[in-house]
Amino acid sequence: MDTRRRVSRWLEKAKSIFLSVGRWLDKELDDARRQTFQVIAALVALLLLFSLIDETLVKRSPEAKTVAALVVSLLTAAFLAAYGKEVAGRIKKIGPIELMEGQKVARELDEIARKAIEAEQERQGEVFVLLKTQLSPSQQFYYQEGDRLLSHLKFSGSEPETGAERDTLWKLLFTIADTATTQTEWLKAIRWLEHLEKLPKGTYRPDEVNNWLAFSNLGAALNEKKDERSRQEYLRKTVQRFSVLAKKELLDYQGYYWLAFAQDELGQWYEAVLSNLKTLKRHPRFAPARYNLANSLLKLGKCGGSYWHLKKIDSQDEQIDKVATVAASDEEIRAKVATTCGSTAQKLLGELDRLSALEATLHPRP
Repeated sequence: MDTRRRVSRWLEKAKSIFLSVGRWLDKELDDARRQTFQVIAALVALLLLFSLIDETLVKRSPEAKTVAALVVSLLTAAFLAAYGKEVAGRIKKIGPIELMEGQKVARELDEIARKAIEAEQERQGEVFVLLKTQLSPSQQFYYQEGDRLLSHLKFSGSEPETGAERDTLWKLLFTIADTATTQTEWLKAIRWLEHLEKLPKGTYRPDEVNNWLAFSNLGAALNEKKDERSRQEYLRKTVQRFSVLAKKELLDYQGYYWLAFAQDELGQWYEAVLSNLKTLKRHPRFAPARYNLANSLLKLGKCGGSYWHLKKIDSQDEQIDKVATVAASDEEIRAKVATTCGSTAQKLLGELDRLSALEATLHPRP
């Protein structure tokens, strides 16, 4: 087992060395650098040879898979040591742009981007929800192909930096990230959106990118069940992103609602109250915002305000069924009422009972 770990470390080191040398050679391939590459390849081959000897001669029961991996790696390194000059001169050719030729890659990028964009256009107009959207087989295929291509370009260092190919790359980054949000693949969406922010330095559709980064961080926070530190970090990024849009007056009621949710989770109850009030200003009959507003006011010790907003929730309000279900099982808010509200507690508990009773009406059991 120790030998396998050592071999794994050697292989990782060898990979790191070749990548570093490749980047170095990419600057200027003079004869001295080619010779240096050949020497490094010879050293790596020597290290692999020692590992192979250790595995086959020192160890009593050598593992066939480990030996095979070492032999293949050793032969590769020996080949590079023998023909290092010639190989070094061709290292710049390793990468998708060179392998597929410029014009072909441009066509492939355009085709994948076009199909992915068509898939996006088919689902435009849907209300944002933190649920997975079903993609058609064609949409799923181009979504996966686009994601693979982006990974290939990024990790090979072959992302186009100018011209039509660069513009197509930015468009594809946005489309794949946007589609990832419909698949609740939040980390993938964050990865490509942040990369898209970095490449054009925040100049490509900045408000839309910021909006989807806010929702993606929110989705990642809701999906994080074990690591509280990561969850808190996602929530902070959600608040940061939504706040930028709020200052520009670019948030709709859903944006303010989720901003308030994240603020409440972070203990920013005063800010959550203000955000929920802005939600209700834009969408007065949105019951979840009214309920959350009452909850945040309660955490601030404002029992009278909390009671007033619970009382204003009506059975005809939008998404009242969700509020009724939550109220029926929300022991945390009841405990808070009992310990905080004194003489107002009974009235508050009465409103919670009223909302809980709606749950049986809206969801009758067979």
